[in-house]
Amino acid sequence: MGVRSYLVSLDTNVLLQLYRFTPDARHELLDALGRLGDRLWVSHHVATECFNRRVDAVKEHLALYTSVPKSLEEAQAKAMQELHTFAKRCSLSEAEKREIISPIDAAFTATLASIKRRKDSFDLSLDNVINADPILESLASILDGKTGGPFESDEAARLIEEAERRYENKVPPGFKDASKSENAHGDFFVWEQLLREAKSREMPALFVTNDVKEDWVRKEAGFIIGAHPQLVAEFKERCGGADFMVTPLGRFLQIAKEELGVSVSASTVAQAENIREAPRDQVEIRTVTPEECDSLILDLAHDAQKWDGLYNSALSKSSRILARHRRDRSISLGSLLEGAGKSRTLDGKVHLPIRSRDWKDIQAARRRMANKSRYLEEGVRPQERPKFSRDWFSLADMEAELDGLRRHRERLTYRIVELEKTMVEPSNAGSGKNLLEVDSALFEAIEERTVVENRISATEERISQMIAVMTQESDQ
Repeated sequence: MGVRSYLVSLDTNVLLQLYRFTPDARHELLDALGRLGDRLWVSHHVATECFNRRVDAVKEHLALYTSVPKSLEEAQAKAMQELHTFAKRCSLSEAEKREIISPIDAAFTATLASIKRRKDSFDLSLDNVINADPILESLASILDGKTGGPFESDEAARLIEEAERRYENKVPPGFKDASKSENAHGDFFVWEQLLREAKSREMPALFVTNDVKEDWVRKEAGFIIGAHPQLVAEFKERCGGADFMVTPLGRFLQIAKEELGVSVSASTVAQAENIREAPRDQVEIRTVTPEECDSLILDLAHDAQKWDGLYNSALSKSSRILARHRRDRSISLGSLLEGAGKSRTLDGKVHLPIRSRDWKDIQAARRRMANKSRYLEEGVRPQERPKFSRDWFSLADMEAELDGLRRHRERLTYRIVELEKTMVEPSNAGSGKNLLEVDSALFEAIEERTVVENRISATEERISQMIAVMTQESDQ
């Protein structure tokens, strides 16, 4: 199929599978990747995204070992209760009752025990991924000299514009992600970097991905039958007629076993085929009062007005792109809330079925609007005051910095809790020397969290000061 002669490039979802696989399956996948030698290549965007999302991948997988047993135990208790009620009302004998209840009870118990065994055999934890990631070390060795470089900022801005034009015309890949609040251009960046690498090497390419959306693959009757025809045509046009193929990870492992002679078990293939990323954007129900819903809609309208002013100002190309994206995003979210706000329940509340990333963007827009009512009511156009353009973008950058610091604080807090548990139960640390190492690590983590908290406070103060200054200037 091309494993022995094609340039093989991996998508982020393939690399993240390493954080969900069993230890044996992980070893087999890493071995298969190592056998590819210099024909293995990963785009800069994929490498960066994998690094940024690896902790979340482990966190999502570990959560299964808690959430699934909890759901099963609740179902078991409910089933036992219903069966006991049934047995009582039907006046069953003890033998008849056991005949009905025992098989179901035993099945639940056996399943829970099997899940626990899998949990015990899984060798990754948040602590070791955050502090001494063994998978990252393996990938660093395998991918040494086999990752692409980033685009220059001006070129990245131009490519984002091109991505938006493609998405408007449903040109693959990535148009299925056009509504994302973050990383909407990610697939196009991966594609563009792959095209350039394949052209420079004058090689056909095989892209390994578990993304089954129709902006990457061609489907017939629900079955994937290859790469999207437009991608194949574009690849041939830009890479001198060379071939381009797309395959999921499970199929890649089967081919690697046949063509490269690597050891790949049926269990590993099954894991590759069955494991899917946990939804990164689950729908949640947010309950608000009608007044709160109206206030959110108004904030989004004001936010869209502000970004529209920035878009029409004489800004840099990259700033115009950002302004247009945020304007359209706020308009879209406002329409979403308006539709949901029309549905009221008997309690008079509005129950919003909303994706987590949408809610996050709504809250970000609301923070941007804090203390700026006079500025907006007076209709001061941002382009009439050039400094406002810079201030708005500085404010957005500081918000992003603040979110990152808060996430880092959460990770440090988790690490401190785990280290404190070890100190309370010294047997977990082993020797006295190990205990001293734990104590030292705990001290360093607490110190680092203090530094991060100080940075959070300073950033929050800077944001408040900027809001105050902008409000004052709008009154002048």
